[in-house]
Amino acid sequence: LTIDVLIGVDHYYDFVTGRMKRNATGSIALETLLGWITCGKPHSSPSDEARVLLTKVEEPTNAVLQKFWEIEAMGITPEDDVAPEDTRLMERFEKSLSFNGERYQVGLLWSEGQPDLPVNVKQAMRRLTMVERRLAQSDKDSCDYSSTMRRYLVNGWAEPATESGPPRRTWYLPHHAVYKGEGEERKCRVVFDGSACYGETSLNSQLEAGPPIQMDLLRTLLRFRRFRVGLQADIENMYLQVQIREEDRDETQEVCKYRLTRVCFGLTCSPFLAVSTVRVHARRHQATAPRAAAEVLCNMYVDDLATSCESPAEARTLTTQLEELMASGGFHRISGPARSRLH
Repeated sequence: LTIDVLIGVDHYYDFVTGRMKRNATGSIALETLLGWITCGKPHSSPSDEARVLLTKVEEPTNAVLQKFWEIEAMGITPEDDVAPEDTRLMERFEKSLSFNGERYQVGLLWSEGQPDLPVNVKQAMRRLTMVERRLAQSDKDSCDYSSTMRRYLVNGWAEPATESGPPRRTWYLPHHAVYKGEGEERKCRVVFDGSACYGETSLNSQLEAGPPIQMDLLRTLLRFRRFRVGLQADIENMYLQVQIREEDRDETQEVCKYRLTRVCFGLTCSPFLAVSTVRVHARRHQATAPRAAAEVLCNMYVDDLATSCESPAEARTLTTQLEELMASGGFHRISGPARSRLH
């Protein structure tokens, strides 16, 4: 039986006309504006049929034990079922990864091994003209954007491109601004459009995204609530702390004749490259900084780390260990409330 409309008691007598009929069994029929309705005690004949429901509530012992150990080892999963393609991409990433004593350097994950890119300088110039027109409408936006772009040069995130890149390996990368926050908290971030198409292709279409390597967010949050003192921090400009190898720098050459030297926002493979580099760095230092490395491997989601400690003293010690660990890989600052609230 499907109920389409429920009529409240306060409106019941607005529908009843007053006509009523009663039969010998005690059932009553009432006339309403919507038709006749029946009331009274239902009558049914006894049935010889028996209905039985069997519910099994006990689980096999081995299944219970398996669930117990899954909870105990929350966030630690075996890597035996990795797809062959994911294994191949991880091998390519690890082969291109290097460390010069100050900073990690990686190669872009090209889909077919070598790029085949058309010359898209006209498209990039059109996009740049559109950005300049939008910025001309607001002096503050224009100033913020120029300041952000200058930071790329001052911090070494981009460098002058003295000559044109090699054929089929050069791509002019459009970029635009994304603003976050209000007032004095307003920040400008440059996002590069790796999905911009030209000649039926784009930079992202020739790059692999890489296998999924993020930790389960729910498990990370549950571990964050485990102890009394919460600790939260993030790596400042994590993508921009990872260099792009020399042979891949021309593929992201900018129309203003500067070429990017770091992993940038907007490329298909950027999240994988940045997160994988941080995880490799943590694994390499498991012997010298076991607690900090374990926190990075188990409790870091992209560039945000959320964990907890038994006491403020333990949290302060862990914060120092995390800062030292990340600084040794070129990630020079752990930003966020962790440091300021624990002093």
